[in-house]
Amino acid sequence: MPLLSRVSRVTAFRREYQQLPLLSIARQLMDCPAPVSVAQFPRFDCGAQGEGRSGFAQEGCFAGPGAAFQTLDVWPYATLRGGTAAQGKAAQQRVLRTVLQTNTGFRFHFGRGADGRWRLLYLDLRVPCSA
Repeated sequence: MPLLSRVSRVTAFRREYQQLPLLSIARQLMDCPAPVSVAQFPRFDCGAQGEGRSGFAQEGCFAGPGAAFQTLDVWPYATLRGGTAAQGKAAQQRVLRTVLQTNTGFRFHFGRGADGRWRLLYLDLRVPCSA
């Protein structure tokens, strides 16, 4: 079941995984100064994982539309911390772009804030094919 946490102070947040600080993911991230823009993200296959392969049809850092995330219906299954489903759904609808890093499978979902600036609205740290 997904765990959705509302985070307003990144430095105070701890991940479920070993209670590590959120910023500890920096060690896992790819250098991604200019993600490749795509209309669709590369396909993923659990059977293609292993021996240095991520399982994605292409390796790298990709930026694409946020439409698939906008339609993702995790709310009936999610555990919420620090926010409500209504707040989460509203933020979900503001997602315009998603960045995928294939080495981890992490997805970063961005949208514009009330001030018009780009903001990270969701950070999806789910690991593909993990039990």
